[in-house]
Amino acid sequence: MTVSPARPDLSDERFADVNVAVMDFAKLGNQSYCLKLDNYQRPYVWSRQKVEQLLADLSAFSAQDQVGEYYLGTLLLHRDDRQEARFVIDGQQRLSSLAVLFHYFKDALPPGFDFRYRSPVSAENLLRAKEAVHAFAPGFDVSIFSRLRFTVITVTREDLAFTFCDTLNNYLLRHGGAQAHLYLQYLDNHLLCDIDAILSGSDGTSFSHYWFYKLEYILWEKYRDQKDEAWRAFRITAKNSVEHVSSQTPDEYDSNRVDQALHSFGNLGLVSRSINSEYGNKPYLEKQARFRLRNAHRVDSLKLALIYKNEHWCDETAHQHRDDMIGEYKSYFEAVSRAAAQRLQPVSTP
Repeated sequence: MTVSPARPDLSDERFADVNVAVMDFAKLGNQSYCLKLDNYQRPYVWSRQKVEQLLADLSAFSAQDQVGEYYLGTLLLHRDDRQEARFVIDGQQRLSSLAVLFHYFKDALPPGFDFRYRSPVSAENLLRAKEAVHAFAPGFDVSIFSRLRFTVITVTREDLAFTFCDTLNNYLLRHGGAQAHLYLQYLDNHLLCDIDAILSGSDGTSFSHYWFYKLEYILWEKYRDQKDEAWRAFRITAKNSVEHVSSQTPDEYDSNRVDQALHSFGNLGLVSRSINSEYGNKPYLEKQARFRLRNAHRVDSLKLALIYKNEHWCDETAHQHRDDMIGEYKSYFEAVSRAAAQRLQPVSTP
């Protein structure tokens, strides 16, 4: 088949075979079908060092943040209705390592996991992973399991799963990595849902962190050469707390406050836990002053930098900021699609 750079029409009935959702670790296994490994899957190959790095990352995050989400990337699953199973196409190594950690604490596999390994290589590496977990686990915060998040792509036809992977692999192999950045931008955009419907909602702190991170990239990509040195020095860093710009419990004397837009994407920013605690319920102008002082030499959040340019904050400005950010998303999608149509060669997959 040939995959052209044109953005697909998501209303096409073919896309009923593809579902994309953000799931936590518990929900991942709490589905109608168990998670399984198919016969063709490669062995479990993570080294002890790789498992130790995962444990160290989870432990460091848990120590820093007691309530935030920890994102573990994308999983690709094939839902086989005939066998009543969901087979892991991509993500086996991460899920197997987490299953070993879970088993240490619960003396059982995670609910919904039915992983069976046939290779002696898997058995050997699982033993090493178990040793790493036993050495690291004392004092480990088991509540981290409830805060692990994945982007889960589920397809109902196995050929779609392999086409999904092969399209990217074939392009990069056949073209020596040329335009790889553009291709990855294009592929990422194809996974997104209706931006208007999502970002026009009032989900407050339940907005997925993904939307903030991607927006930071979009703003940096567009404005890095148009803004000052502080913008050019921006770097994406791990953040784990959604902050209300206008507080949920504002001071009655604060004239810069919102009502209808309180939980709107326009009144929110993604910050570190420590910044969220520092800003707390402080009035808008005080938050603005603190932000400007902290970000004089390097901007930490481009979205918040745009918000705090406003000398007055109210429902109208919050809604306008939301609409502006949705506009930035759409402009970015259109720019990537145009560039893809002009510069990407079609990808043929078997």
